[in-house]
Amino acid sequence: MKGIYKFVAGNSRVTPVGLAAAVAAAVFLRGRAGAVAATAYLAILIGTLVLAALEKPQ
Repeated sequence: MKGIYKFVAGNSRVTPVGLAAAVAAAVFLRGRAGAVAATAYLAILIGTLVLAALEKPQ
């Protein structure tokens, strides 16, 4: 299990939260206009990537 977490999260504290937010947004925005849902989902993933890149190494 630790190996899977390390592969997905990359020892980041921000990544699991961002992925959970992206999944929640995908579920919540299901059935909405395609462009709105795609923009929100992409913004969450890009924000997560930026925050993970700026995070101090552990």
